Amino acid sequence: MRPSILSIVALMVLLVPTVLHTSTGTKTVAMGLDLAGHEGARTHDGPLTSVTVTVNPQGFRVDATMKSTDVRSEHLIEETHQLGNLEGLREHLSNLKEIDQTQTHLTLVPSPDNTTGEIVLWMDSIRTGPQGELFPHVTLGTAS
Repeated sequence: MRPSILSIVALMVLLVPTVLHTSTGTKTVAMGLDLAGHEGARTHDGPLTSVTVTVNPQGFRVDATMKSTDVRSEHLIEETHQLGNLEGLREHLSNLKEIDQTQTHLTLVPSPDNTTGEIVLWMDSIRTGPQGELFPHVTLGTAS
């Protein structure tokens, strides 16, 4: 009789947690699948938490972090623009602004060899775009 009681207990140890897990009202969330080379795999569905434009000898580097409604808490959008291509930079920033129109802050990180005139030109270009206000609150950062 003892082996039958052990088998019933073993069955209950397996079944009870499974039944409790499947019968709860929690939402099951699946992560999106990003395929290499597939541009449309990731959707932008959350508010921007930070936008940083870094100036280096290769050009402008735009890093935007956004909260996601997915399982991951945030993810990064990156794009690089060539130095002097302010129109491309403004176009990318206006695309970011369309994702989250409430974001008004941006950090500009110039390289040490940039002149004050260049920095002021970039700050003015970042504040307003062809369609209006982009990121009016520009903060200067330092390269780490």
